[in-house]
Amino acid sequence: MLIRNAEALEILEKVTTLVVDKTGTLTEGKPRLATVAPQDGFDERQLVRLVASLEHVSEHPLAAAIVSGARERGVTLADVTEFESITGKGVTGTIEGRRVAMGISSCSSLCRSTLAA
Repeated sequence: MLIRNAEALEILEKVTTLVVDKTGTLTEGKPRLATVAPQDGFDERQLVRLVASLEHVSEHPLAAAIVSGARERGVTLADVTEFESITGKGVTGTIEGRRVAMGISSCSSLCRSTLAA
């Protein structure tokens, strides 16, 4: 195991649950998109298209894995305008005239206000 800074190790001490996958992240250090589980009413292919399109212009460390997973599924990415990255929260952008927001649940109020604008 490689730990690049002591602060990360100190934070790890407070972790009570660790969720890992078996898709290569731990064994190869290369994350990949393995499963997509959309909520009822959402089409999986469209969800992957929207998320991967946003991630295509993102600098997030997992962005490349999501984009690669979309391409492996034969999904064509859409153009994104008005892209904004909110560090530690998520990303927003406009795709085909629709405002799209993606991020952690704690950014839900930010995403709602962005979508309402």
